[in-house]
Amino acid sequence: MPLPAHVLVTGARGFVGRHLVHALENAGARVSIGLSGAVLDVTCRSEVAAAMAELRPSAVVHLAAKTYVPDVAAQPRASYAVNVGGTLNVLDEAAALVPAPRVLHISTCSVYGDPRPEDLPLQETASLDSTHPYGLQKIAAEHLCRRARERGLDVIVARPFNHIGAGMNPKISLAHFAQQIANAERGAVAPLLRTGNLAAERDFLHVADVVAAYMLLLQYTGPEWIFNIACGRALSLHAALQSLLALSPLQFQVETDTSRLRAQDPARIVGSAQRLRQATGWSPTREVQQALREILEHARSVVAS
Repeated sequence: MPLPAHVLVTGARGFVGRHLVHALENAGARVSIGLSGAVLDVTCRSEVAAAMAELRPSAVVHLAAKTYVPDVAAQPRASYAVNVGGTLNVLDEAAALVPAPRVLHISTCSVYGDPRPEDLPLQETASLDSTHPYGLQKIAAEHLCRRARERGLDVIVARPFNHIGAGMNPKISLAHFAQQIANAERGAVAPLLRTGNLAAERDFLHVADVVAAYMLLLQYTGPEWIFNIACGRALSLHAALQSLLALSPLQFQVETDTSRLRAQDPARIVGSAQRLRQATGWSPTREVQQALREILEHARSVVAS
């Protein structure tokens, strides 16, 4: 099917949302983010209902979520209201439209929890074993998507693995490292980098490749409805940090910040995107090194301003 003509994007002002809106508009789609240009509050059912009724989108990309794991743990009610309640509002009000739009729900690889090495790379049929509030909330949201599909709504679920690039939340590891590097380069702080667990290995993707997958899933017409978005290779945070440090003229001392260590921190997460490749022809086209350069350049521009 062609790219939907009118797409409502929830969470449009977030890291991925900004990249997605730009890509959709460049592809000729009309994009809405809420009523009167204001970002849609998905926790307010009446606001979601009014937006759906007035805008009547042909597709919805549901990106709005609380995703920073420490904040989700510290604010369980607020995060549940967005991650679960907000998803229910979007699904219910989309289903109330005639014709109903396709809903692309953005989930996460965190639903898999801490997988066993023999289960890697993870496929969509792997057990959903997360015990962390964020992963549990996204599992609940996926359950709501399944129920909506059973009732006839056209729902696709994407499970992106770790995606990175310019504009990331500066609290998240790689952006946090880049911000410290940029501050040191400006002379604001000493060249001392404080980190969490650098041994963790993750399946990193450039955000633009993840957005490209979302665009293809908006056009997908086959029977599958849950898709991993992954490159299938793991990179340790230590290796990623070394790549960032190599881009700076300074010599840094690196030390562990115990406040950034997490009790639930999977050692290694790698995904298989075979289903997505077979369904859409998608494959990542950008190197992680490109994303790391963009993260650091963005941090430098923010510090300079």
